[in-house]
Amino acid sequence: MLVSYGLDIGNKSFAWCRIDQYGVSNHSTTNHKAQNKFSKLKKALDLDLKNGNSIAIGVDAPMWFVDDFKPRFKEETANHEWYNRSGAAATVMSWVYLTQILCLISAYSNYIATLNIKKLAPPTTSGIVYLYECFMTSHYKISTQYPSLKGISRDLVDAFAVAAASWITHTQQQPKSNIPLYNSVTLTTPRIISPSYNGTCYSIWHAMGHAVGLQVSGGPQSHCDVFCY
Repeated sequence: MLVSYGLDIGNKSFAWCRIDQYGVSNHSTTNHKAQNKFSKLKKALDLDLKNGNSIAIGVDAPMWFVDDFKPRFKEETANHEWYNRSGAAATVMSWVYLTQILCLISAYSNYIATLNIKKLAPPTTSGIVYLYECFMTSHYKISTQYPSLKGISRDLVDAFAVAAASWITHTQQQPKSNIPLYNSVTLTTPRIISPSYNGTCYSIWHAMGHAVGLQVSGGPQSHCDVFCY
């Protein structure tokens, strides 16, 4: 079974969402501190690893960069580049959360971490963790497309969209609407952005994996998939 996790990480915010065949099966709540939200996330992920589920983990933060202060792709318009203040802050904050997540995965020797979504291709096999990025800033940010949201935080909407990006791409289906909070959020089909940089790429997923002893397939100069809506 495939489960998709989405993390929305900012310098002052943290939210996460888990999607499976039944829809949104778990998520963070607004009345908890970041530490409590993260503890709940790790417990959910640990259970998925024990059950042998195929797992996709995406984050709303730049997860690779290039050797020059230039955009990675044309969608990174002025003031929204990976090295801009908000993007750089999200990447730095991601180290706090994602290294612990990758450390947890490394404890399960039967799992392989990959940047290749085709590894999840049907029939879905266990022992795979697919790592990716979701680009949501400016008009690409899902929560900004809804001026009025009732009963759900904007951070949680974005985390939901991050998780849904891999889910929709892999299953070719929208997540089931099993929780009323998310019923007002309609997602278009996500696409994988084509990089347009000229130069050397450096993978943050690989750097984090190396730091905790988890091998991520592909070389350290591999870029991960970047989804956008």
